Amino acid sequence: MPNHQHHATVSISVFVMAAACLLSFGLKAEEIRLEELYRETLARREAKLGRHDPEVARSLTNLALFLNTHGSAVEAESLLRRALAIDQKALGNKHARAAEDFENLGDVLAGKQDYAKAEAEYRRALAIRESLHGREDAAVIPLLQKVVGAVEGRGDAPGAELIYRRLLRMSEKIYGPNDPLVLEIREQLRGAR
Repeated sequence: MPNHQHHATVSISVFVMAAACLLSFGLKAEEIRLEELYRETLARREAKLGRHDPEVARSLTNLALFLNTHGSAVEAESLLRRALAIDQKALGNKHARAAEDFENLGDVLAGKQDYAKAEAEYRRALAIRESLHGREDAAVIPLLQKVVGAVEGRGDAPGAELIYRRLLRMSEKIYGPNDPLVLEIREQLRGAR
C-alpha cells in the first residue's frame, strides 16, 4: 500500500526547494538590474554634469552602498573615496556630506574588519558632526556608537569604556535615564569592563 503522506511531504519539500531556487534567481536578477541602474545613473550624471559634481558624488555613494551590501567592498571603498574627494573639493571639508562620506567609508572598512581605519574615518565624521551640531547633540550619538564598535573591534576595552561613559552621559541627558537606548548603553558599558 503506497504511503500517500510520505509522497505529499516529499512533493511539498521539492516544491519549497524549487520555489526557493526561483526566488533566489529572481532576487539575483533584480540585484543585477539594480546595479545596472545605479551604473547608468552615474554615467548619465557624469556625462551631463562632469566627473566632479556633487551629484556625481551622490551617485557614486549610492552605487558604493549597493555594492557593499552585495559583497563588493573593495569597489565600494574605491567609489566612496572618489565621492569623498569630490564632496570635499566642491563643498568643503566641514560639510555634512563630507561627514556622511567619512561615515560610509568607515562602515565599509568595519565590514572588512579593518577596525583601525574604520575608527579613523568615523572620528573624522564625528569631528564634522560635532562642529555642526555640538558635542552633546543627539546627532553625534550614532557616530559615537560606530566609533566604540571600531574601538572594541581592535580590542581596546579601556578606550571603549571611556566612549561608553560619554555615550551614557549624553544619552541620559538627552533621553532620560529609562530610555531604551540608555538601558542598552548601560548594558554595553557593563560588558566593556
